[in-house]
Amino acid sequence: MDMDKLVSIIIPVYNTDTYIEECIKSVCNQEYSNLQIIVVDDGSTDSSIKICEKLQKEDGRIKIIKNIHKGAVYTRKCGVENAIGEYVAFVDSDDYVDKKLIGRLLKHMDEDVDMVSSNMYAFSINTEVIMGSSLPHGTYEKEQWYGNFNKLIYNEEANTWGLFQSLSGKLFRRNKLWEIIREENDEISLGDDAAVVYPYALESDKIILTDDCLYHYRVNETSMTHTLEVNVFQKIYDFMKYMQIKIQEYPDEWQLDKQLHKYMFHFLQNSILSVYGIKIGIAYSIERRFKKKDRIALYGVGGVGKSFFNILNNEVDKIILYDKSKAGQIYKNRIILSPNDINQDDFDYIIIAIKNEETARKITKVLLNQGVSKNKICWETPKLIADMYTIDC
Repeated sequence: MDMDKLVSIIIPVYNTDTYIEECIKSVCNQEYSNLQIIVVDDGSTDSSIKICEKLQKEDGRIKIIKNIHKGAVYTRKCGVENAIGEYVAFVDSDDYVDKKLIGRLLKHMDEDVDMVSSNMYAFSINTEVIMGSSLPHGTYEKEQWYGNFNKLIYNEEANTWGLFQSLSGKLFRRNKLWEIIREENDEISLGDDAAVVYPYALESDKIILTDDCLYHYRVNETSMTHTLEVNVFQKIYDFMKYMQIKIQEYPDEWQLDKQLHKYMFHFLQNSILSVYGIKIGIAYSIERRFKKKDRIALYGVGGVGKSFFNILNNEVDKIILYDKSKAGQIYKNRIILSPNDINQDDFDYIIIAIKNEETARKITKVLLNQGVSKNKICWETPKLIADMYTIDC
C-alpha cells in the first residue's frame, strides 16, 4: 500500500461558480494530505476562476491552469500532462467528495495494481442512488481480469455496464493514464469518460473494485445528457467510431464489439427519448403458448409487460392490463386497470409481467388472497430477446 505517494487530483472547471467552492474545499480537506490539486479552467465566463484564485491563496497545493474553451477532453488531458503525482484522480467541479476518499482508494493501490474503482452517490434535489460496477467487487488478478473482458463494457447478465465507466471515484497510475488519455479524440463530448476508462482497463493487469461510496455526483438537469440536442446522435457516432478503433486489436472472444453496441444502445435510448419523446426498451420473450380463445390478463405494464403484450396481441383475442402505478392510463388503446379491480372471472390466465422473482412471489400471494385460482397465475423468468426492442410513442 503506497500511503506516502503524491496524488494529483484534477478538477476540470467550466462555469460552475455555484458549486466550485464546495468541490475544491472537499478535496483540500482530504485526510490524506500529500496532494497536488490541479484546477483546469476551460474558459469559464462566470465567477468560477475568481473563486478558484481565492481558494488558491488559502491552500498552496492548488495549481490553476487557464485555457480557452476547448471542451472536457482537452481539459482533462491538460490536467494529466501537468500532473506530477504517481497517481491521478478526477473530481468534477459540481461534485464533492468525502474526506476519506483518496486515503481509501490509495489503501488498495499496491505496486502491481493499475486501477482502483469505487462506487458513487448520484444525487439530485429529490433522489440519491448508488452507482457502480456491475462486476462483483474484489481484486481481479491478471488472468481473472482478462477472464472478465467479455463483460467489461456491457454486462449482459446485469443489462448494464460491467466496469463503471466514470473517471471519477477511481485512482489511476499517471504514466499509464497519460499513454491512454493523450490519444483520446478532443472532439468526443459524449462518452468521454468511457473512452478513457475502458481502453485503460484493457491494458491493465490488476484491478480492484471496491464497494466504497465516498464520491458525491450531482445530477445536473441542464447538462448535455439532459438537454434536447439533435446533434447528440453525431456525438454518439463519434464516440462509437473512436472506441471501435481502440478495441479492434483485442481477441474476438472478448466480444468487445458486441459489448460496445449494447453499451451504445443505452445512449440511444436516452437520446431518442429526450429529442423525440420515443421510448425504446429491450424486448422479452414469453415461453408459454396460449390458445387464440384464451383470455389473458397482464399484471404489470413496464418493459416486460409491454414485450409480452406485443407477443400475445398476435396470439389471443383478449388481453386485460393491470398496473397499480399506471391505472387509468391508456396503452395500445386499452385502459390500464387497478389490481384492486381484479376479478378472476374476467380471464383464463393472469401473467405476472415482472422480472424480479421475489416481487412476483409477493404478487402471487396477493392474487391468491383476492381469490384468484393458483392454476390461473403464471410467472416465469423473462428472457431477453437479442437485437429486438420495444417502442413507445
